[in-house]
Amino acid sequence: MQGRKFISPQSWFSLIYPASWNEFEDREGSFLFYNPNRWTGNFRISVYRKELNSKGAMMYAEEEMKQVLTLNNASRKMKIGSYNAVYYLESAKEEGVYYTTHHWILGERNTVIECSFTVPQGVAYDEVIELLNSIEIRSENKKYPSELIPIRLAETYEVNVVYDEISHRIKTSLSKEFQGTEEDLNKLQEVINKGLIGGKKRKDWFGLGVVLCVMLYNEVEGFEWKTLVDGSREAPVLYYVPSKRVIDPLAIVWNAMEKNGVVNVIEIYKELLSSL
Repeated sequence: MQGRKFISPQSWFSLIYPASWNEFEDREGSFLFYNPNRWTGNFRISVYRKELNSKGAMMYAEEEMKQVLTLNNASRKMKIGSYNAVYYLESAKEEGVYYTTHHWILGERNTVIECSFTVPQGVAYDEVIELLNSIEIRSENKKYPSELIPIRLAETYEVNVVYDEISHRIKTSLSKEFQGTEEDLNKLQEVINKGLIGGKKRKDWFGLGVVLCVMLYNEVEGFEWKTLVDGSREAPVLYYVPSKRVIDPLAIVWNAMEKNGVVNVIEIYKELLSSL
């Protein structure tokens, strides 16, 4: 299926969702996807995993599916990709409108995935068949190659929080406005020179890198935010589509610090522009 790849935090599973869909905020531990331009249904997915050495871990998925089959007479066995699964549906009324929710429980060994697709009453789940079959439960013992995926909500929040923190420090310490454009580079350098940002704090270097990336995103067309998944590291990066250049917010500042002993954001910004 042509679409967008999603890898869950901690890399417990991956899937491909339609290109016209986006990820949206949902309850903790649940990931919500739907088409924001023409609503056809809400797809939710959650994952649960037992420690490999815990009691009953290797039978966890099988036991969960057995329990659903026992408690719900309308449930039935099926296959989703290569995984055993159990399916059932429910109907409910919300604000005077009836909806059908399709449910799937699938998994293997110590990992269980719960999926649901809520649609207008009576609508089948054809739209998510390819999505369901794209689900991959990722092994804890396998080394996966580094991947860039569309930025997840988790990294979007991280970028926003870090940017707001740096912006707030600049505004309060300098009593000046900060808009995240090239014109603000001197203000950013000023708080660094005053020792208000920097030192040995990794978080500060990452924050400076995020601000520089936001400036690039605001000033130059062709950038997209991505999530980098590289082993245990999951981080936001900026991606320049025309040249496929990846800009790592932490690396651009940390490398400058290691090379020169100081951070000059104006020079870093110029070098980034010339490298595109």
